[in-house]
Amino acid sequence: MESQNKYLNFSYFRFMFQPMKPIVIISLLFISLLNHSALAQEKQVIVPYTLADRDRAILTEAKVNSLDTKIEIRFESVDKQFISQQKQIDDLKTLFYGGFSILISLFLFMFGYMIWDRRTAMKPVTNFMNS
Repeated sequence: MESQNKYLNFSYFRFMFQPMKPIVIISLLFISLLNHSALAQEKQVIVPYTLADRDRAILTEAKVNSLDTKIEIRFESVDKQFISQQKQIDDLKTLFYGGFSILISLFLFMFGYMIWDRRTAMKPVTNFMNS
């Protein structure tokens, strides 16, 4: 008899279906969102495309094309400036390479001359010491 009373008590059913509560809430929310989008589609009003709209679109396209050509011209002039600057930088690099090579060759010549001068200055002394 007591087991029969257990099933008649509603708190037992509430405990039994507790894990299903989030699933039910999510499914109800999903159904309500689907219904909302269907209502929004029914309220949509179709606006006709007029000749004025077509003319505005043509004018906008013409303006965009003219701006595109202006931008292309500007880019070409900037590219020419970059090319001229790159040529100037290359000329400076060549000048620096030439200058450094001249300095290095002068240093090597100076070291060679110092070594030659020492040998020639020391030769009479070594001859005198050996004889």
